[in-house]
Amino acid sequence: MTKIKLTLVLIAGLLIGVIIGMRWMPRDNPQSSLESFPSTAMNQTAAVVQVPMGLESHSALKQTSVDQGLTVKTNAETHQANQKLQQLNQQIKQLQQALADKEKALASALAENEALMSIVAQIDTKKSEDEVVQLSQAEVDKFLPSPFNQAMVGAKGSLAKYFNQYIDEEIDYNWNQEMENNINQFITLHQQSYNLELESVHCKSTTCEVRGFEKAGGAWQIVMVGMMQQDWWQFGGSSSTSRAGNSAESESSIKQQNYFYLLASTSP
Repeated sequence: MTKIKLTLVLIAGLLIGVIIGMRWMPRDNPQSSLESFPSTAMNQTAAVVQVPMGLESHSALKQTSVDQGLTVKTNAETHQANQKLQQLNQQIKQLQQALADKEKALASALAENEALMSIVAQIDTKKSEDEVVQLSQAEVDKFLPSPFNQAMVGAKGSLAKYFNQYIDEEIDYNWNQEMENNINQFITLHQQSYNLELESVHCKSTTCEVRGFEKAGGAWQIVMVGMMQQDWWQFGGSSSTSRAGNSAESESSIKQQNYFYLLASTSP
């Protein structure tokens, strides 16, 4: 009887233990539940790790927004700078055009002024020539014999100016000999030389005087024009006069009247 009770107690204890064990375990597959434990734990760990990644994504989005804001601001500033640059370029073009107009106006004014100055200079030159004191008969006779003195009595202007310059200046013997030779040679070899009678050629340092007689009217003018075209002709100004005689007059009288007289100066 005692053995039977012990056996029943043992069986009852085993049943109680099995029941308690079954309550603590899943009803489906205990082995499957045990195998899924590590996976569940890893998933929880992954979820814990993903928290910083979420924060990093949020920070990246925030940085992207900042960068986009800076880009928009930079584009706006660039646009404003381009507008200002265009305005400056337009102003520069306007200033350049205004400067070109001013330069054109200035050039025109300078040209007009130069023309006026030239006119004034001509007037002053003419005035100074007219203001030269006329040479008297006594003054002319000191330097010129008859009939050449007739060309200078009462002379004024360039002829009187060159005459005064000629009688006052010193002689440059190198220059005067070369120029006298050039003038003598040209007149002697000219085809109109047979219509001329050359009396004298005298040069000093900047002026030359030529005296002679014409046998035919106009011969000296032809020679004079040709001589002024020579390369060695250095004179900036000259004054020549001649007088033709009357064929009804005597030969000696004609010779006295048909004379030519030249004064030339290297200065205008």
